[in-house]
Amino acid sequence: MGKNDIEDALKKLDRLTQEEARMASAQLLKITNAIDGEVREIGDNVLVVDDRVAGVDDRVAGVDERVAGVDERVAGVGDRVDDRVKAVDDKLVAAIDGAQYIFNQSSKFVQLLIRLVGQQTRGVVQQAADGVDRIERS
Repeated sequence: MGKNDIEDALKKLDRLTQEEARMASAQLLKITNAIDGEVREIGDNVLVVDDRVAGVDDRVAGVDERVAGVDERVAGVGDRVDDRVKAVDDKLVAAIDGAQYIFNQSSKFVQLLIRLVGQQTRGVVQQAADGVDRIERS
């Protein structure tokens, strides 16, 4: 009788173990199906994103061509601006040189005025000299 109880208990334990293994397999199958569904959904989303990226790529290629055109036009504008800046610079140098020449040539006249009028003329002449000096520095 003791052997039968042990054999019955072992059989029952074996059935329970097999049943638990089947339950674990069922749970694993359920999880696998859920993961498969999620992976398929992610795959579909990746395809949608891929299609959108391809569309963006086409638009970027169009923008690249337009940027190249703008670059060529900007280069032309840069050359014209450089020429105009050089022309203005040349005129400014000529004006400063002229002002210096006039100031240097009139120094004798200024000295005469200083002697004649005194301090008042000296202040006016100093202001003129400061003005010419500021023009030279800028």
